[in-house]
Amino acid sequence: ALGYLIARNHGFNDANKRTALAAVIQTLEWNGEYLNWSEETQTLIFRLVGLGELSMKGLKFALLDACGYDVRDAEVLETM
Repeated sequence: ALGYLIARNHGFNDANKRTALAAVIQTLEWNGEYLNWSEETQTLIFRLVGLGELSMKGLKFALLDACGYDVRDAEVLETM
């Protein structure tokens, strides 16, 4: 949620999406999770969030998938 809110609310003059991505990566790593995305994918995902084209639920889905969870399992999505 923190990364999403940083990217969407533009709290800084510049670098909101980069800051949001850094917050997400750090939070995931603190919890033993790691993104399996290329730099291009990271940029695209957070650009979409910043533009309002990707919802918080969509970001959650993308992050779970990037961390290796089976997002086809609805139970996994509800518990995370």
